[in-house]
Amino acid sequence: MLNPSLTGIPFRRSQRPQQLVVLLHVFGADAADLASLSPLLAEHLPQALFFRANAPAPNSMGFGSQWFSDNNWTFRDD
Repeated sequence: MLNPSLTGIPFRRSQRPQQLVVLLHVFGADAADLASLSPLLAEHLPQALFFRANAPAPNSMGFGSQWFSDNNWTFRDD
């Protein structure tokens, strides 16, 4: 079972945030891989709080993490 808690890295805490932007990574990555996006987006959303989230489970391939289990997956297009 996956841990439902959300962990990650907050970025740019404004005094009174008006928006919340949560960045989610892809399979096999982690929140650190999104670091370069936060400053670029912050230029356009100066009153936003940015949060780069980490998936709760280790990746089955041995690097990064995953949001849900990939057990018994196939890549067939049926």
